[in-house]
Amino acid sequence: MDVNKLMRSLAAKTNPNDSAQWLPLWMHARDTAGIMKFLWKHWLPVAVRREICGGSEEALQENEALFQKVCVFLGMAHDIGKATAVFQARILEMLPEVRERLAEEGLEIADIKTFTDPSAVAHALAGQVILQQRGVNEGICEIVGAHHGKPQEAVSESTFDGNLVNFRGKDSDAPLWVEIWDAFLQYAFEVSGIQDATIIPELSGPQRVLLSGLLVMADWVASNQFYHPTISIDELGREDMYPKRTRSAWKKLKLPAVWSAELGGMDEVALRRTLAFHPTNCRRQCLRYQMLSALRVFSLLRHRWASEKPRLRSLQPRYLPESAEAVDSFSGCRRKRRQTVFSRVYGLGRRNRLRFREREQGEALDTPCARQSGVESGLCRLAGSRKGRIYGGSVHRRG
Repeated sequence: MDVNKLMRSLAAKTNPNDSAQWLPLWMHARDTAGIMKFLWKHWLPVAVRREICGGSEEALQENEALFQKVCVFLGMAHDIGKATAVFQARILEMLPEVRERLAEEGLEIADIKTFTDPSAVAHALAGQVILQQRGVNEGICEIVGAHHGKPQEAVSESTFDGNLVNFRGKDSDAPLWVEIWDAFLQYAFEVSGIQDATIIPELSGPQRVLLSGLLVMADWVASNQFYHPTISIDELGREDMYPKRTRSAWKKLKLPAVWSAELGGMDEVALRRTLAFHPTNCRRQCLRYQMLSALRVFSLLRHRWASEKPRLRSLQPRYLPESAEAVDSFSGCRRKRRQTVFSRVYGLGRRNRLRFREREQGEALDTPCARQSGVESGLCRLAGSRKGRIYGGSVHRRG
């Protein structure tokens, strides 16, 4: 008896629009594993991969290849719970040809009506139990049990012992089902490149959540017949269909590329139009060399603001009630204060757009508008005024 052929003859999906179409379990596993690999390599942001790999850049460099294999293994093993007597009995009600083929190979699948409680063990729970019995670590087992979006509440040895018929059918078929589970698990190891279960690391809570979400997404894509069409019921599928079948599905999926932060382009005219004040020499350099990262730009502006702390602390309270705390926010304080300062700056820029336009034309800065608040004077100073200097919160003409 060829156990590998039996394994490849088990069903995973039917086509509701065509009873002559189906999808073998091994092919659905390959489809899901392929999508998991593509999601990891081409869609998952670096920050998420870093968190999954251990939370640091060093861990990412060291463990990224291993966790890519873990993702592929999860895709391969997530539906091993469909390789059970009760699941095959249910799905083969719609695939009588497959039932006959399995019987010819030596595996009799009973009618679903002969099971006392066919809903007692869902295939996700069955998969978690089967993997636990084979020494796969707890984190992987829990992810498999939760691949439909809901973790299993209570899993113990009694889950298997109390539902033997659902797992392995008749007592005479029990050894054969055990061989099928072992063969399927070995196939998952071969495809993923993992030698055995012992090299899979223990997973933390955040790692389990992230990998579980990734598996749910991959399983959804692999179950969609637009991306992964079913095949004729007379076929068992072929290994040479991969990875071409996965590439075709990924091309159809058209997911956006990995998002990465970039410094947007803005010339001096756009800066004046948006913020209503002139760019300083520092800002001109930032605009001219836009290859600077956003972090460097923020760092330059932060230190510029930090250098004005002694002057801005003396501003009138009625114009900036929390001036000291607000200025501190530019050095990394709480978000609420930072948002308050930026909203004030933006509001002042809008209300005084005309004054800045006059300044652009070279008119005097010593105006009532310019003197009305220490905050505005501070902005003039930070904007790089060449005609005025700050003394005690007001703007004075240079000689």
